[in-house]
Amino acid sequence: MKELKTHKDMRGSVSVHGFKPIAFAVFLVVGVFSIIALFGDFSYKSVLVTIGINTVSFIITKIVISNEAFSKGKLNEKFPKEITDLTKNKRNAK
Repeated sequence: MKELKTHKDMRGSVSVHGFKPIAFAVFLVVGVFSIIALFGDFSYKSVLVTIGINTVSFIITKIVISNEAFSKGKLNEKFPKEITDLTKNKRNAK
């Protein structure tokens, strides 16, 4: 007899190693550029700058871009209830 399986959370958000796909791409590009920069000049100063840039990139991508609450709260602005005074007057007349 055929058995049916239920898939819970089938429409869940996509993540790559805990990042949203865009955030992962940004972090990956910054990481590749930092590796290329280290190949060009390998010194203590360049290593510290690279670690600092990667830390800032991680914080921005993980905490800001991949955070659902921040994305919905700050970046998705809702449309106003009243666009112009003309629509306000029409609603008040009804």
